[in-house]
Amino acid sequence: MGSEDALVRPPPLRKGDRVGLAAPSSPFQQGALEAGIRFLEDEGFLVRHQPDLLKRGKGFLAGGDAERAGEIEKMFEDPDVNAVFLVRGGYGAQRILDRLDADLIRRHPKIFLGYSDATCLLTFLLQKSRLVCFHGPFVNEMGFLSDVTRRFLLRLLTRAE
Repeated sequence: MGSEDALVRPPPLRKGDRVGLAAPSSPFQQGALEAGIRFLEDEGFLVRHQPDLLKRGKGFLAGGDAERAGEIEKMFEDPDVNAVFLVRGGYGAQRILDRLDADLIRRHPKIFLGYSDATCLLTFLLQKSRLVCFHGPFVNEMGFLSDVTRRFLLRLLTRAE
């Protein structure tokens, strides 16, 4: 097995780290997103997103295919972002797979968190970038998680093991 086949494990998050948000699928409710951002900030993380993210909650998808793929790549390229969390699932993530640069993502390993419609992105990143990804809640759900789920999620994302 060559080094290009080895799995890439992203470093764990620490308080003060920056979490980048991406919306690769369906539109979302702004209130739910804001509750998730509050949760992340209350836990000591900084949050970064594209300036137009909050304006993209209308329509069939949360932006055009190129825009949604570019958003993910920008978060991986940004040296100040330590993790990429997805805002919501629904539909549309599979439409951007052929637009993602697997080598770029592999060169900038970060925690990538999502599920549901985003499972195709998790699988793509594992197969093409060899990045270990995290199957977990979307940001628009984080403000409504039980205490047990919150503790488990934070433990998962902040410990090296």
